[in-house]
Amino acid sequence: MRARDKVPGNFSARHILVIDMRWGLDGWQEVREQDTAANPLGLHVLQIDTSQLRAGRCLDLSVTTRSRRPG
Repeated sequence: MRARDKVPGNFSARHILVIDMRWGLDGWQEVREQDTAANPLGLHVLQIDTSQLRAGRCLDLSVTTRSRRPG
């Protein structure tokens, strides 16, 4: 069976993938939730302002994905 044969009949290609990122520092301190944004190549990126971070801190990440219809 090919992969495309496994897609349900009611699937629509008109869904948008949304990637939610939850991140914190040093063992989930200072937790923040932030959406990714697609870059010109279609890759999703998360922009984190690291200008205030000191050396040696640990970045903790959690990823959740979902799809939604446009509009």
